Amino acid sequence: MLAECQQQNGYLGAYPESFYDRLKKHEPVWAPFYTYHKIMAGHLDMYVHCGSLTAFQTVQRMADWPFDGLLR
Repeated sequence: MLAECQQQNGYLGAYPESFYDRLKKHEPVWAPFYTYHKIMAGHLDMYVHCGSLTAFQTVQRMADWPFDGLLR
């Protein structure tokens, strides 16, 4: 389950966290926030349409991640 991966790693995404480091340094990298957003949108849909509290908690942690880790 994706929520378990997020809990173990502190991060949930389709790319390694190093891609965001490259973005921060203005180095070439292909749109990591685009796919990050798509994962978030899917989790939000699971909450809205299916009532999955786990999906809601996962998307909340994903929303916090850039501020807690990336933007420091």
